[in-house]
Parts: sequence; C-alpha cells; structure tokens
Amino acid sequence: MSAEAAAKVQQLWEKLVIRRVSRTIAREPEDVIRMELKAVNPDDPTRLHYSGGSERVITSMRSSDVPKEDRWRLSTYWRHFYGFTTDGVYFALGRHEVIDHGLGLHAELEHDDGRADRRGIYDYRPLEGELIAGELSEGQKGPLFNRWFRCTRQFLFLVNLIRIGQPMPKQELAQKLYRPTAGWGDTYWVFANLVLNDDISPFIEVLMSEDQRPSHAAAGMKDFFGLVVTNQAIHLPFDAFQWLHEMSLWLEQPEWWKKFLEETSRLGLVHFHPVWGGVCEACEFEMMKNLDFPDYESGWFDYQFPYSESRANFLERNSNYRPV
Repeated sequence: MSAEAAAKVQQLWEKLVIRRVSRTIAREPEDVIRMELKAVNPDDPTRLHYSGGSERVITSMRSSDVPKEDRWRLSTYWRHFYGFTTDGVYFALGRHEVIDHGLGLHAELEHDDGRADRRGIYDYRPLEGELIAGELSEGQKGPLFNRWFRCTRQFLFLVNLIRIGQPMPKQELAQKLYRPTAGWGDTYWVFANLVLNDDISPFIEVLMSEDQRPSHAAAGMKDFFGLVVTNQAIHLPFDAFQWLHEMSLWLEQPEWWKKFLEETSRLGLVHFHPVWGGVCEACEFEMMKNLDFPDYESGWFDYQFPYSESRANFLERNSNYRPV
C-alpha cells in the first residue's frame, strides 16, 4: 500500500522543481508598499512580541534608515521584486503563490521559510542561498518559474525521499524532517511516515494520556519555542484526525482511515473531528456518497460528535438557533 501512496505523490509532484536563489532585486522605496519595525518580546529581547504588533512604521520606506542591530525585526511589504536562481531561472513576486500539488491546502507542506530569527516577519523576498520550489515554463528570455513558493532544506529532502519511495524508520524521518522553525514542526516527517511506511501510530498516540504516550519520534530536539521535545503529541496545521482522514481521501488510501478507526476501537480511545466550526472534506465525501448531505444552515454534521445523534435530535436541542 505504501508503494501506491508514494506513486500517487510522485505523480502529483512530477513537475515540481527546487532551485537555490542567487540574487533578488528589489528597490527601496520604489517597490515598497509598507515597512514597519516589529515589537520585541519584553521577556526575551531576541524574539518578537507574541502579539505580532509593530513598534513603529518606517515612513521613508528605506531599510538603511533602521539601525543594523534592529533590521532583523523589519517587516517589509513589497509591490514588486524579481530574481534569479543559481542556474539562471527567473522568478518574480507576481508569480509567487501557494501550490497544493493535489494534496489540498490543509496539508500545509510548503508553508515554512526556515528563518528561525524572522518568525512573525513579513518579507516574502527570498535571500541569496535560500531555496524556492515551483513549476517552470519557457519565457522569451529563458526558463522562468511559472509559480513558486519559498521552502526549506527539509522540504527538499522530503521531495527527494518521496521520489525514491524507500521506507525509513519514523525516528530517522523525524530527525531529518522535524522543523523547529515552523509552528507545525511535525508535518513533514508525519507525512513521509504515512506515505512511505503506512504508519498511523503518531495519530493513535495523540489520544493517549501523557503517562502512556511513548517518546516523540523527534525526542531530544528543540521545538518552535526552544523547548526540548519529549513525549508530546504531534503538532499539525489543524486537527490531526481530520488531517489523516483527508489525506486518506486525497491519496486514495482508505485503509489508513479504516486502520485508525479499528485501532482506536480496539484500544478504547474516543476521538471526534473536525473541531467545532470546522469541516472535514473526507467526511463530507462519505456523507454525499450515501446521499446524506451536510446541513450547513443548521450546523448539523453527524461526524462532529463522538457519539451517535440523529439530525432530528440535534435540531430539537438547537431549536432556538438561527444563523446570523
């Protein structure tokens, strides 16, 4: 089964290329929309304030007017920039966009710029030596990125690993793919572990109590907040169970979800998804196959409950509810 999943991702990523940036050209102040200095965390002057607020706006829109020691917290909104990779491929701001490669935007496989010292800073301009990924086309003056996004060395390793299709122990995957610069540091290795190993154990472990949960696959490494990883549950872009269910749908691997339900039932572990207010596309798909359509107006989704409840009972309990 893992070979089938890997083949599916390989097909989705067939046109994906990754290149290293040689230089980026952006003019100040002509190409700047707004420039502001982010506030510092009073408890840790090496980090930004948790609110994400700004200390002041740089009205000249020139970085040279900001002291060098403060430029690490400079947030710049660009109207335009362009650049070239080390092999001469052109890229520009207008062509940057999120590319989900058929995995759905919620997979969040490319949302990380890898700059540990720039968390909360807005500046999508790739710096020299950084990586960008995307799809190429041929322009009048040579190859160019038709669309692209900034990525990390972990993403490069993930793509190469999936293309090879060789299973690898989850601890080794975590050591190579855990991302301490991202708020959702587990996404890459959990994805690789699922696709290459058909391993759903990290999702089962989310439901275990702390004293029963085994050590995290990346134990000993430091997380986004600088804390040492021990045996905490995996941290994904959103609800872990919804992530697994939707990935089972997108990659056409229903056995993953079936195995998860069987194992949680065997262990007596109860889960429900998505979290209140969310919508699981895989659950919707299953409901629609049975001609049972979600009731968006009343907010009734039978899969949101860890117990069985009929639509009639739900509507009776919420008879005073009126959508705003």
